[in-house]
Amino acid sequence: MNDTSSWNELVLPSLFLSQVSNLLSRLFSHIYHPSTVFVEVCVHSSINIGPKLVQPAPHEVSEATSSNWTIKSELCSTCLLPTTMVYVSPTYCEVIAKLTFNPQPPYVPTNATPGQHPNVRQDIAPSAVFLALYIASAVFHQVTFQKNRRRGYKFLMSWAMFGFSMARFGTMILRIAWSTRPNNGSVALAATIFAFLGVLVIYVVDLLLALRVFKARQPRLGWNPWLGKGIKITYAVLLVVVLVVVPFGIVSGFTKNPGLSNVCAWITKAGVLYFFLFNLIAPILYLLALVLPRPKDIEPENFGYGSMQAKLIILGVVLFFTQLISVFRFAVTWSPYRPLSDPGWYDTRAAFYIIQLGFELVVTFTLAFTRFDRRFWVPNGSSQHGDYSKVVLDASGRPENYSGIDLDGLGNKSTSKLRQDKGGSTAGSTTAGSTTAGSTEETL
Repeated sequence: MNDTSSWNELVLPSLFLSQVSNLLSRLFSHIYHPSTVFVEVCVHSSINIGPKLVQPAPHEVSEATSSNWTIKSELCSTCLLPTTMVYVSPTYCEVIAKLTFNPQPPYVPTNATPGQHPNVRQDIAPSAVFLALYIASAVFHQVTFQKNRRRGYKFLMSWAMFGFSMARFGTMILRIAWSTRPNNGSVALAATIFAFLGVLVIYVVDLLLALRVFKARQPRLGWNPWLGKGIKITYAVLLVVVLVVVPFGIVSGFTKNPGLSNVCAWITKAGVLYFFLFNLIAPILYLLALVLPRPKDIEPENFGYGSMQAKLIILGVVLFFTQLISVFRFAVTWSPYRPLSDPGWYDTRAAFYIIQLGFELVVTFTLAFTRFDRRFWVPNGSSQHGDYSKVVLDASGRPENYSGIDLDGLGNKSTSKLRQDKGGSTAGSTTAGSTTAGSTEETL
C-alpha cells in the first residue's frame, strides 16, 4: 500500500507535467522558424494585447532557436515591474498575451486613450510637476476667495476654480497610481472619469464671464429675460448630460459585450458633442459684444475693477485656450478608436500634457494673475441695466464709489471716498444701503 502511494506521488505529477509539456510543444511548434523575434509580453497591463517587439541580442537569438520557446523573468521596460520574456513569432503574440493575462472587471481600456496608459518611467515625473502646479492654483484661488469673503464680498468663481484645481489634483494622483498599478481597472476607470469631467468647470466659468461682458456692452440684448432663461436651460441640460454620461462610462469599464460597449461609446460621443456646443456659447456672446453696434439709447456700463478693454483682452485669451481644449477633446472622442500598439498623435503623452493639461493651466493662472475676482465682480442680485455699475471696486478690491457699505458682514462700514458720477451728483447713502458688497453673482 505504501509502495503504491509512493509510486502515485512520484509518477502522476511527472505524467501530468509531461502531458502539459507535450501540449505546449504542439501549441508552439510553429515558433521554431527563421522569423522568430524577441517579444516582450507585459503581464501587468492590457498592453500585451499588442506586445512590443524588442530587438534581441545575438545570444538570445541562438538561445531561442536552440529550443522551441524560452521563458525568463525580466523587468518590463514599459511598467518597470516583473514580467515575462517570451521568444515567439508575431503570429502567436496574441495567444501568449491571452495565456499570460486574464483581467477581471473593471477592465483596463484596450484601446489607445489620450495620454496613453501611464507607466512609471514616462509619467511619474510629468504627473508630479502638474500635480504641484494644480496645488499652487488651488491654494491661490482658495486664499483669494477667503480674503474676499473676509472683506465682505464673495466671488464664487474663485471657489469654482479652486474646485477645478482640486479635481485635477485628484486626476494627477490617480494617474500616478495607475502608472504603478497598470493592471488595476478600478484606478484606470477613476482616472479616466476625472480627466474627462474636470474641464467642465472652466466651461461654466467662461460662460459666466462672457455673459457679464455681453450684458455690460449690449444691455438691451444681454438683459433680455429670454436669454437668461435660455442660459438656465443649457445649465440644466449640462447637468443631465453629465448624469447620463458618467454611469454609462462606468458600465463600459465593466463589460466586454460589443453591443453594450458600442452603446456606451455613442453616449459618450453625444455627451462630448453637447460639451462642445455648450462651450461655443461663450465665444459667441464675446464676439457679439464686440461686433454689434452699441445701443444709442442705453449707455454701456463697466463693472468691477479696471477698464472694459482689459476685461476683453483677458477674456479673449481665456476663451482662445478653452476653445482649443474643447475642439481637441471633441475631435479625439469622435475619431475612430485605435489599438494600444498603434496610437494616433492625439493619443500621445505630449498632446495630453500640453494641449489638455497645459492649456488648462494657462487658463487658471491667467484668471488668477489678472485678478479676475476683482475685474469681473458684480453686485449681488443684479437684474437690470445699471446694476453692474452701482458698486465699482478699486485696485485693492474694495468698493470705491459708495460709502456706508458693510464690507465684512459684521456691521463695519467703509470709509471709502464717494465718487462723482458723470452727472456730477454724489451717490447717497440711501442708494448704497440697497446695494451691499457682500455679493457673488448676478441673477440670470
